[in-house]
Amino acid sequence: MHYKDETFKDQRLELHGKSFNNCTFENCELVFDGDRPPTFKDNKFIDSVFVFTGHATRTLYLLSNIYHAGEGGKDVIEK
Repeated sequence: MHYKDETFKDQRLELHGKSFNNCTFENCELVFDGDRPPTFKDNKFIDSVFVFTGHATRTLYLLSNIYHAGEGGKDVIEK
């Protein structure tokens, strides 16, 4: 599903495979489950947060562990 020039306010949005172009997110929870990633272009985020669930949570844990693993881990993640 593709959204263009829309405003989302006070919502919890499942991002799975969706596309957002020139949208505004105000006070929203943007939920990513690690499956099909969303695409974003020219959007505005106001007091909104990303929430990671399922496989996305595991990926974040892995990236965090690499970042804090020792010499060179931080550089790998930041690149």
